[in-house]
Amino acid sequence: MSAPRYAPSRELPPYRYVPGRGLPHPVNDPDGHSYQEDPDAPSDPWEAQDWPTLEDFLYGVDLYNHGYWWEAHEAFEGVWQVAPTKDTGELLQGLIQIAVALLKAWQGQKRPARNLLDRGRARWDTIGTPLLMGIDREAVLRDAEAFIQARARGAQAELPWIRLVFPE
Repeated sequence: MSAPRYAPSRELPPYRYVPGRGLPHPVNDPDGHSYQEDPDAPSDPWEAQDWPTLEDFLYGVDLYNHGYWWEAHEAFEGVWQVAPTKDTGELLQGLIQIAVALLKAWQGQKRPARNLLDRGRARWDTIGTPLLMGIDREAVLRDAEAFIQARARGAQAELPWIRLVFPE
């Protein structure tokens, strides 16, 4: 089963950026897929209950779900910069760290991958509700952990993905 698209009107980039793999840096290189975009630009202000229609967040989930972890972490940073609550900020910072952990695992960097996953988990441990912004944190951590462990063994692993739970 493939990951669903939550922001289908936004195309995925033509390549996944992995540092050191010879592809142009997405933002800094004139041949990059996001050249001259400001990766640090914050999203528009939003309220916690608005996450189901927050396109920058949904697009970040799409990027994450399709293995664009460098791009996902950039997307989540823009949303995090204007997070309306402490918990949503911690959730997004945890997502940023987990996305980078997956990227490090893909690169074969076992220790940085483990450290970043543990830091993301620690952030998420401070959140009081089990489901925030449609994210089942335990499922995300379980899938990320399995991916990182498989990559550490040199085994193939399916891409982990976030299954959002929308309010009824």
